[in-house]
Amino acid sequence: ARQEVKDALLSRYKYYLKAWRRSLDQDSSNRCSWGEFCGACKKLGYVGDVAGAWRAFDNDMSGYITLREIDPESNDVLVEFRRWATQQFGSVRT
Repeated sequence: ARQEVKDALLSRYKYYLKAWRRSLDQDSSNRCSWGEFCGACKKLGYVGDVAGAWRAFDNDMSGYITLREIDPESNDVLVEFRRWATQQFGSVRT
């Protein structure tokens, strides 16, 4: 089920990061709740084992999914970009 959802995300959005921003992380909390995940699956037209896919993504059983759990490479790129931007321009808190 996990791979089916990943395939559906790529088919619709082409990139996991785009799927994350447009479908999975609806409230921009940097994590995807069960409700957000169900909504994303519905939007994708995925009618397979939604609960099984959720469980497979939420491997640490935290109750939410992060971008790292969906696509570690995209997550690493964002983390590195944030680090660079903070070094170059400071943080918002500065």
